[in-house]
Amino acid sequence: DDHHIVPLSWGKINVGPEINSILNRTPLTPDTNRNVIRERLPNVYLKEMFSKHLENDVYQVLESHLISRKATEILLRENFGPEDFRDFLEERLHTIWAAVADLLIKDRLDLSPGLRLLDADIENIELGIRNKIISAIKDNFCNIPGGVRNKVDERIEKAAKKNPLFNREYYKTPEGYLEYFDLRECQEFITTGTANWPFFEGLFLNQVLLTNKFNQLAEVRNAIRHSRSCDEVTRIEGRAAVLWFKQTLNLF
Repeated sequence: DDHHIVPLSWGKINVGPEINSILNRTPLTPDTNRNVIRERLPNVYLKEMFSKHLENDVYQVLESHLISRKATEILLRENFGPEDFRDFLEERLHTIWAAVADLLIKDRLDLSPGLRLLDADIENIELGIRNKIISAIKDNFCNIPGGVRNKVDERIEKAAKKNPLFNREYYKTPEGYLEYFDLRECQEFITTGTANWPFFEGLFLNQVLLTNKFNQLAEVRNAIRHSRSCDEVTRIEGRAAVLWFKQTLNLF
């Protein structure tokens, strides 16, 4: 393939030295670079691509370049400027980190194929649980247990200090804030007494059963993520918890 790693085009916008960031590079053929992009803003050539091709096909091409749908939404903004460029870099950073983490998990030689599949299921369940919480947390942001809030605030502050492109405003939103919840903190938020449980009771029905399933899921999750030995009982109970959550969250 005649691909070259080149910076993405930003037209005449002055985005500063960050234009040379690795986050702003992707493999492109000379033909694509000359005839599709042509030093135009992304909100121009992407709109053209969407008008000529099926929407899902365009998204698939962009995602193959580690440009997420959220990043695409940023690129399509009207009056695109330097701040939008920085928002794009931050979103692409998250996507690239996620892709690297995913590859590391898949390539771990200490995980059997069965455990790799189980780990992927657990990841989807965690995302499903967060999505359920988001719908409740938007109007009940103040109901986050104090201990959870302190831990999450600390993680966000550490991340902000390490990354000059960190978007503090996004991580003040429910969607952004929840990205820093771990599995147990999701459990604590859901089961916090009369404050939050009523929002989830119709879905999970029984706190005792839910706690038991969280325990089983956490045991196998931690064994996989921290390279601990995973005995057969833990594995069987973990698989049972995975099936329960997938059915409850309708993830099949």
